[in-house]
Amino acid sequence: MNPIKKLVINKNDAILTISVIGKAKVIDTIKKDIQFNCKDVVGLVIDPHEFLYLVRSSINAMLVKNPKLVIDEIEIIGDMNSLLFCDKVSGTALTPAFILKDERSLKEISNIKKTSYAKQYRDITQQEVSLYSWFSFLTWFNSQGLNLYNINLKKCFCMSLESYLLLNLTGKRENVIDLATASSSGIFDYFNWEFSSSIIKDLDIPMGCLPLIIKESRTNYYTQGFVPLKDNIEISSFKSQDFFRWEIMPKKGYGSINIHISENDISIQTYLGGEDTPVKPGCQKVIFSNTKISSICVKDVIQISRLQSQVINKEFKDVVAEKRQHAPENIWMVMNGASEQSKNQFALIKLNQSDKQEHILDAYLEGIFHMIKMKLNQFQEFYEITQQDIFCTSTISVNENIWGILSNCIQSSMVFINYEMLCAMPEIYFVNAEKPENTTVKVSRKKKLPLTFLMPELDPISSYARYQKWMSFYRKIFEN
Repeated sequence: MNPIKKLVINKNDAILTISVIGKAKVIDTIKKDIQFNCKDVVGLVIDPHEFLYLVRSSINAMLVKNPKLVIDEIEIIGDMNSLLFCDKVSGTALTPAFILKDERSLKEISNIKKTSYAKQYRDITQQEVSLYSWFSFLTWFNSQGLNLYNINLKKCFCMSLESYLLLNLTGKRENVIDLATASSSGIFDYFNWEFSSSIIKDLDIPMGCLPLIIKESRTNYYTQGFVPLKDNIEISSFKSQDFFRWEIMPKKGYGSINIHISENDISIQTYLGGEDTPVKPGCQKVIFSNTKISSICVKDVIQISRLQSQVINKEFKDVVAEKRQHAPENIWMVMNGASEQSKNQFALIKLNQSDKQEHILDAYLEGIFHMIKMKLNQFQEFYEITQQDIFCTSTISVNENIWGILSNCIQSSMVFINYEMLCAMPEIYFVNAEKPENTTVKVSRKKKLPLTFLMPELDPISSYARYQKWMSFYRKIFEN
């Protein structure tokens, strides 16, 4: 019997990766850039039809290149960071896919945060009212978007771009979303594991417009009418990037932490197992569940500061891709990590005319890493965590030297999980496959795991003193 071939469709920020993976090797991979557009009225969007074409053409190129390839199942992994409306009957997208990491709803959310509703909302969803959530987008769309798009919400599906792909793969049958994405959406009733009827009523959005929540990673849907794929190929898994990282974590015990670096933010996820604990203020609870284990995660996000061009002449992704050093003693940069508008609030301290641009970049990086340390300390205190296993991941290129600087700043050993190497490890993608044993091809145990162990090299006394001084600036500027 031929080994199983899995097609993995992975959307991660602005990159689409199409891979075909066998039990023993990666057969082929194609990477494509996803086109983002910025419109004056509605902000950052993706054309869903162009996205579908990108997926189709990439799969077709794969099949043309490998004419004897037979795909047995499909896995979809996505950031789930966009929402669009499509017609329930035809499946045609009626709006662009709106990127949630946008400030289109800033006015509406700022007003809500000033009301008593914010506390009621937090009690239901176990998270603060966030500018970058489904809740904020639907609030904006109901007040402004409906005036821009002539649609009847009762006849529409509201879905992520990945859900739209799944809808088209399966012949436009159902609108679904995974549990991890639903639980962090901001419209989820955490205690009943379903979308909150009271919040949906307040938003004046039809409940039938929203996706069904898949509470296991397996879907058991099948392809239907999606050229160039054959019909009746099982879509075996549909999951978010957060869930994918949770699955590959070597340890998921109480207090285990994932620090994930992407282009526009850094997420810090603390795993609490199955314990029902209070949500730390400013954070959100996310639920992960598969056939073997369930876990609660408390997630905090640092929005990366986009400083004025005259101060920082590079984007964050370019800074971390280079080899850097610790900031000089006379330069400090402090950002306001307590605010979603923090990218517009920062302070440069003890800066003089002789300081070089490279030194400013070093201080910028150190300021972000000290903010990570501050949040880790807050997690540790709030949840009484005595020991932390820290795992670092990234969706952008990060110089190994940068991870060393982070280890020195937080004064903790940590493990870096290399995403690129993961893509060359088929067993990762077959971890939940429920297939007969005789279809499995054994992978060599000598294969190197994509893990790099890092230990702090800077002496702890110097590192602690540096951090305490940074904290003193932070308290004076942003807490008083």
